[in-house]
Amino acid sequence: MGGTTTCSCITPDDLPIIVPPNESRGILVRMRFQGRPGRFQHSFVLYTDNENQQTVTARFAGRVFEQSSQ
Repeated sequence: MGGTTTCSCITPDDLPIIVPPNESRGILVRMRFQGRPGRFQHSFVLYTDNENQQTVTARFAGRVFEQSSQ
């Protein structure tokens, strides 16, 4: 149905998405890293219309080695 994030993540074309029971679907998540080099950890929450699981949380982490000149 939608979602929130702690980063510059976007999924503009993929949501909302319908996932039938016992199936799975992928979504494209694009991230833009800004700031100083170093470790990072972010997460995003997807909201569902399922009464038994109203949210799905994904977390990702990594390290930026150098700042882009763009």
